[in-house]
Amino acid sequence: MIKDMRSRLAAVEEVVKLPNDLVAFAKDPKFQQITFKIRQQTSIDSILFDSSLQAVVIKAPDVDSASIARKLVETNLRNQMRLQSIEIKLQETQNELFNKQGEIASGMTMEVHVKKELVGFVIGKSGAHVNEVNDSLILPIKFSTYSHIHLDQGQV
Repeated sequence: MIKDMRSRLAAVEEVVKLPNDLVAFAKDPKFQQITFKIRQQTSIDSILFDSSLQAVVIKAPDVDSASIARKLVETNLRNQMRLQSIEIKLQETQNELFNKQGEIASGMTMEVHVKKELVGFVIGKSGAHVNEVNDSLILPIKFSTYSHIHLDQGQV
């Protein structure tokens, strides 16, 4: 019993403050799955999102476990920030494509430049986004390189 009390007194608490744009993500079930996996992979006692602190609170039996859990949380948060940034850029690119629809005249070719890292998102899984644009524009979409998309109304 004394040994159990000592280990509880020696517990370490880590607090990972979240940027405002990740607070909503921390409340999402996806983030709860991530914290569950982190708890399974480490020997921490608990890992919870504290909405009053807008932070993730990690309780661990020792400094090493707390540090590893903190690094895993921070890595996942950085990845989520990157994903959110890419999703915003994807939405902007899709909006640009839809806005160009009204500007295309008969026989005109329009070229949209897309950063290489966003091409996969623009195309979508199994071409879903390209098919959506094709259906709404009634125009064929061609890819001349990995970074150029052509909408050619002259070939309709």
